[in-house]
Amino acid sequence: MKRIKMKYLLDTAALLFLLCSSLSAQFGIGAVVTTDLYQHYTNPTDNISDPSYGNAILNLGVGPKIWMGGQKFTFAIDARANVGFTGFTLGENKGLGGLAIPIMGTLNFNGLSSMDRTGRKGLSIGGGIQYVQTELYGLKQEFKDLGVTRFL
Repeated sequence: MKRIKMKYLLDTAALLFLLCSSLSAQFGIGAVVTTDLYQHYTNPTDNISDPSYGNAILNLGVGPKIWMGGQKFTFAIDARANVGFTGFTLGENKGLGGLAIPIMGTLNFNGLSSMDRTGRKGLSIGGGIQYVQTELYGLKQEFKDLGVTRFL
C-alpha cells in the first residue's frame, strides 16, 4: 500500500516537473529548518501499550527543498527529518525519542511562489506522506518481551 502511494507521489511530481520545465521555469534549491513547540504522534494500536507519543521540548528538523516555476506559480518538494530527543508516552514510558520524515509536495501561487521578492498575498496547497518511529532509543525490555515494536 505504501509503495502505491509513493509511486503516485513520484509520478505526480514528475508530471508537474515536466509541466513547469516546458513553461521556461526557474529552479531553486534550499533548506528547510524547523523547531516545533510540540509534536504528537499515534502508533498503531497493538492492545499491549498506549499508542500515544508526544514531545514538548527539543524538536528539531532539517532537510532539503527544491522548487520550480515562475513568479506566479511554483511546485515545491521538501523532505526533512524531525527529531524529538526527549519525547515519550505519558501513559507508560516505553522509551525515549522520536523521528518523523515527512515528504511533501506543494503548489504555491502568487506571493508564496518563492520566486517573487515583493510581499503579496498567496495560496499554497499541498500533501504528502510521513514516516514515523517513536521510542527511538531505550525501548524497555519488558515491552520488547510483550512484542511491542517500533520501526519506520
